[in-house]
Amino acid sequence: MHHHQPLRVFLFLLAALGLAIPWYFNTVYFLAGGSVMPDVFWRDAFANALTTGITCDVYLAAVAFSAWVAADRRLGAWRWAYIAACFGIGLAFVMPLYLAQRLRRDADPSSGGPSCACAPTCRGQCSVTGLRLPCTRACSGWPASLRTSRAMCDWS
Repeated sequence: MHHHQPLRVFLFLLAALGLAIPWYFNTVYFLAGGSVMPDVFWRDAFANALTTGITCDVYLAAVAFSAWVAADRRLGAWRWAYIAACFGIGLAFVMPLYLAQRLRRDADPSSGGPSCACAPTCRGQCSVTGLRLPCTRACSGWPASLRTSRAMCDWS
């Protein structure tokens, strides 16, 4: 459980920076007369080739991140808060926060984290991802019907 602690601290630090730095510039933008009104915001977001590229990059990454989070049922209803915060606060804040929370959930067996019903002969290799993990982690995050399936474990 504690082997992820340095990574979690690093992710929390990134989340804090991901909140402070972008919102410093957002504040400067709003104080200079910027707006979230669509005609003003989108005009400014696509003002030149550089801002267009950055805007497209961030929004596409936010959509991909949101699709991943929506499919991740380990965080329960909280996953929807991460998606809302992604677009309301910012991806640079929410993504490292989400990853740190996932590490905590994965490391805490009482949190409903990873479980596997594989037989003792399972070598702990997930046939879907190919990752070699302890059997209790091999079927992490998969529906119960797959966690008990022989298809999830390498039986050879």
